[in-house]
Amino acid sequence: MSKLKTLSLLLLLVSITGIMVGSGGFTALSADRGVSIGVENDESAYIGYESNDLTVKNGTTIDLVYITNRLPHSIDVTDITIKDGDFTISELTTPTDISPGKSGTIQGTVVCTPSESQAIELSVTVSGSNVTTQLAGDTTTRRFMIVCASEKEDGDDGEE
Repeated sequence: MSKLKTLSLLLLLVSITGIMVGSGGFTALSADRGVSIGVENDESAYIGYESNDLTVKNGTTIDLVYITNRLPHSIDVTDITIKDGDFTISELTTPTDISPGKSGTIQGTVVCTPSESQAIELSVTVSGSNVTTQLAGDTTTRRFMIVCASEKEDGDDGEE
């Protein structure tokens, strides 16, 4: 056999093998990916949370957390967990149907000992159309102080 014939036969064999095996490329791809929603004290986060230290009188209803909706659809607060230590926070009110661009406030009534202070930890779950976010965990739990004013002091009840 001549070199040209051998080379032609070899190229034909490689071509046929390539056609039978395929291109080696992908025809379909499937991937599972997690989606993260920003929930920080950030003006650009999809859901913003804000809380502040407060001085209150015993039995006062206060604003615990402000929630701002920057998503394109309404959201609802679906769960709240509070670690309130020696103080008690009860009679919680939660916002529902927070429209895009609007804010809502979680409120509660504080039962506390005058002249005492307590660190409060608050976890919030918010859900809406096709999204659920949770304000929880070591880095995103809202932590703030509540100081119980003595009977002589005026408290900041969280209302402006």
